[in-house]
Amino acid sequence: MLKWYGWLGLLLIVLGEFLIFSPIEPFSSYLFFISLWMGLILFVDAVVYLRTNKSLLNNHPKKFWSLFVLSIAVWWFYELLNISINNWVYTPIAKPEWLMKTIAFSTVIPAVFEIKDFLLSTALFKKTRFKIEMNNKKAYWFILIGIFMIILPFVLPRYTFPLVWLSMFFLLDPINYLAKRPSLISDLSKGKSRLFLCLALAALTCGFFWEFWNYWAPAKWHYVIPFVGFCKIFEMPVLGYLGYIPFGWSLYAIYIFAKGLFR
Repeated sequence: MLKWYGWLGLLLIVLGEFLIFSPIEPFSSYLFFISLWMGLILFVDAVVYLRTNKSLLNNHPKKFWSLFVLSIAVWWFYELLNISINNWVYTPIAKPEWLMKTIAFSTVIPAVFEIKDFLLSTALFKKTRFKIEMNNKKAYWFILIGIFMIILPFVLPRYTFPLVWLSMFFLLDPINYLAKRPSLISDLSKGKSRLFLCLALAALTCGFFWEFWNYWAPAKWHYVIPFVGFCKIFEMPVLGYLGYIPFGWSLYAIYIFAKGLFR
């Protein structure tokens, strides 16, 4: 049977949808986003527990709630990068803006990780295998590439803005590899590609719901993307969805790196 908070999650999603399509101010502006995404996180966690008898919230509550804190720091970092590339802008949102943004940002990593756990609870990609050759020398080259990927969007933002979504994966995943922590490139060097693929699909799935709910939202973001701003699905140009794939890998690398630091 679905856990009680799974039903609460469904109610929160319904509430969020209602607040979008039948605006009641100031409740719609203040509550729609956290209602939708907290609802999705709770519901998916309950489904994962139903399928596997374990989940983040049930078995690792400290980790579950720490992901919200980490998510705040991570997305404010991406907001810093956006100062240079200026790829997205927000319409005026409820006051104080910094607090409303912080609350919204807190749901990013938990949502991606919950959907990743759900995908891992299925048979998806179980038979998929591909392998890369990896060693310490290559890991150092990856780190160097990651550093350039962070610097170039500040130097040539119009032409290198996509590197923002790859940079933290190339920088931090090889650092995790060298520190003998879990890493995606370590998995791939052993022919284990399932987590790599599930993270990509989880972030892409979240991306779809971010854009879907954003399209009708009372407070929203818009994109200003050079060269590829055509053929939009909701507010996002279709090619922009490709950025969600490495974003999932980056979030995992950031989480493992942060976990290693605090441990």
